[in-house]
Amino acid sequence: MRPWFPLAVAFAAANFSPYLTPLILGAVSDSLDLSPDQAGLLTTLEFAGLGLASLLVATAVHRLDRRRLTLLGAALAAAGHLFAVIVDSYAVMLPARFAIGVGEGVLLAATNATIALSAGAARVYARCIVTTILAASVGYAVCPSAIAAWGHRGAHGCAAVVLLLALAFIARRSHPAGAPPRERGTGPAIARWLLGLTLLVTLSDGLVWPFAERIGRTLGLEGETLGWMLGLSLAAGLLGAGAAERLGTRFGYLRPLLLGLWGTALAGWGMANAGAPATLFATTVLKNVTILFFFPYLLGVAAAVDRSGRTAAAVTGAMPLGVAAGPWLGGLIVETAGFSALGWGGLGGALLATGILLRARGNLGRGGHGC
Repeated sequence: MRPWFPLAVAFAAANFSPYLTPLILGAVSDSLDLSPDQAGLLTTLEFAGLGLASLLVATAVHRLDRRRLTLLGAALAAAGHLFAVIVDSYAVMLPARFAIGVGEGVLLAATNATIALSAGAARVYARCIVTTILAASVGYAVCPSAIAAWGHRGAHGCAAVVLLLALAFIARRSHPAGAPPRERGTGPAIARWLLGLTLLVTLSDGLVWPFAERIGRTLGLEGETLGWMLGLSLAAGLLGAGAAERLGTRFGYLRPLLLGLWGTALAGWGMANAGAPATLFATTVLKNVTILFFFPYLLGVAAAVDRSGRTAAAVTGAMPLGVAAGPWLGGLIVETAGFSALGWGGLGGALLATGILLRARGNLGRGGHGC
């Protein structure tokens, strides 16, 4: 078995529910008859739990047994999804979704800290993202039928099955991942730059992507058609992750990061302002290609500047915190100004992120062996 494959399984399991956010948000909205801001808050709580748990784990991941953390996170997330299957109350669903996020955060932080110790971490991240896209694409093909039959129970049931299968696979691994060797971490300045960049980019993405299903509904698309459209657009993201895996760091980090940043921001604007199903499909494809090109470089530079794994784990925590604010804030924006306003928020976030990235260029160059 390839040494990166168990990491890819854990990475995909932790991201399965977040990647299926548009379907889960839509299913819960319809089953519990929620407003956009109520449904957005549920997603926000899941991502907040993911981010806070990841940041907490990041502070001690260099001295903890990462295999045990992986098992603990997968078990907690699976249990949370199973509990959500039987929940019919919005008030009870709120803490359930937060608990799901906590489990995903523990699982993802432990996995990312392990990847940070790998040779060619950016390429390993790209392979993990490719695995995640494949798993999520299958989810987009299968879950709409489960949702049509059982509503939000079908959506959470699909996620629970994926996590339980991953848990069983990880438990059978023959090479436990204990605490990594202690190495001196990166300085606080570069860590702050990376965390700020991560928060802005993921907030920009989180404003638009969770509402892709709702935008499609306004254009006349229905459940299974939307599922296939979103699934195919996510599968197209293989091109972005595959390009990152093939290119590696031959062009450094700065240019790929800027390309991915602005590609996804412009695509998000196009999604929010789509006037026809074909336009929505094209822009969701572009968004997934560019954001999934961007993430391996972001995680790769976090690994390059800090071989202890703590910065990579912290970036893992910052990602969902940025995304967490998106669904709730996006719901308020939609209620006030409609879907088209979401794209402008994304462009503003990209502009601020560009300023941070350019200001941090010197630090990235020293820590990442050339920017």
